Amino acid sequence: MSKRWRRIGVGLSVVWLLAGGYWGNSRGLHKGDFAVSQFALCVENSGNPGDAAGRCLTQFDKDYPEAIRYHWRDALMVGVVPIPVAWLLVYGLRGLVRRRSAFKAA
Repeated sequence: MSKRWRRIGVGLSVVWLLAGGYWGNSRGLHKGDFAVSQFALCVENSGNPGDAAGRCLTQFDKDYPEAIRYHWRDALMVGVVPIPVAWLLVYGLRGLVRRRSAFKAA
């Protein structure tokens, strides 16, 4: 593989790491959306919002961290795992093409 294509591959890997990691982290954080909507619903349905806010906030503080507990794992899975898979796929296809061309030349 030429140096030019390796540089392009490294550049694309860095772009994927950043964009995929951001997207995976965002996806992991959205797992806590139910806790946010439950908090708003709890405050809205209470007769005395000032009094219920403490109770609702206590429940939110329990639910939200548990819901987003693995958001960094999601970011790593989406941002990092596809990179070595893509490199192995490219090198495997490159080897396959070289092998086929060697058989045709012989």
